[in-house]
Amino acid sequence: IQITRGSEYQVTEIFIVHDGTLSYVTEYATIKTSSTLGVFSSDITEGNVRLLVSPSSNTSTTFKLIRTLIEV
Repeated sequence: IQITRGSEYQVTEIFIVHDGTLSYVTEYATIKTSSTLGVFSSDITEGNVRLLVSPSSNTSTTFKLIRTLIEV
């Protein structure tokens, strides 16, 4: 996931695994040019696993992501 706000950048990897009821998330390999631009969590709502982010500012922030899914 890449987050940009003006000239600030944050790039991070996130893994989510779930059992259909609960989701578990870990974040690693984070690189940022200044302070943390967003904090991540996950949940399951109406059968959908969601990646949630709380931006650290109300200033315009852009998020880009690449997702890879593995079904077990």
